[in-house]
Amino acid sequence: MKNIRCILFFLIAIFLSPHTSGVFSFPSTNANWVYQYFNEFQQPGPFTSYTINGDTVIANRNYKRISGCAYLFGICNSGCIRDSNNVVYFIPDTCSTEYVLYDFNLNIGDTLFHPYDENLTGHNFIIVWDVDFVTASDGIHRRFLLSSQTVWIEGIGSESYLFMPSWESFGLSGNDRLQCMATDSGDWYGSSSCIASIYNPIDLKNSVLIYPNPFSSSAKLEFKCLIQNGELILFNSFGEMVRKEYISSTTSYLLERKSLLNGFYFLQLKSETGILQKKIMIEKASK
Repeated sequence: MKNIRCILFFLIAIFLSPHTSGVFSFPSTNANWVYQYFNEFQQPGPFTSYTINGDTVIANRNYKRISGCAYLFGICNSGCIRDSNNVVYFIPDTCSTEYVLYDFNLNIGDTLFHPYDENLTGHNFIIVWDVDFVTASDGIHRRFLLSSQTVWIEGIGSESYLFMPSWESFGLSGNDRLQCMATDSGDWYGSSSCIASIYNPIDLKNSVLIYPNPFSSSAKLEFKCLIQNGELILFNSFGEMVRKEYISSTTSYLLERKSLLNGFYFLQLKSETGILQKKIMIEKASK
């Protein structure tokens, strides 16, 4: 029995030791994060995608260029990011100050301060409540549960908002949730169905044409590529799904207004090719 216990402890030590010493850095190659918005009723809404897409040097330090847009709110963020000794630093394009975005060296009971998003969260400091582990394609990563009720994953980022990692994740108006993260090296975390859409990205500017936009009765959608097994979903400005339609084997589609009210909507099309998202407007019909 004593020998069996020794063997078990030895195996556990081997299993955990590479992953408790901070070996997972933020991506050093191009990478994508995909988040999806869920409202206060846990209904799914539009996606938000963030991408690392190149290198740059600032003050003799190497950074990765990173950008992304929250389609629901029309908010886009971009800047430069770097990982140094398991601490992730970020410089927004809106200023020249470097902020500590994530610190994956923290332990249970440690506190942290985020000047970049403190005004949004209202928290001067946040406490690490617990640390456990989750599995990604490249191994087991540490997971940090914070007092703001959000979660960090070492080398991956926040489960709620990539650029606002300490923002409370259980707000009354809903929040984003990480669906997947993938890198060019083949490492990934999250939903495998989400990974397929990452590796088949669609250029939103060139792959679909919607006209007229705004429209009052109907609008025509023309796709650059053949859409097969597509699911078209419309969300209102509150992130609530108001319509779902299916598209099969076509390069164009007529979107009818029907009972939709005037206002802004977010059109999302998921297909075997990837994910399209566009902002559309329905206006009052002219007499």
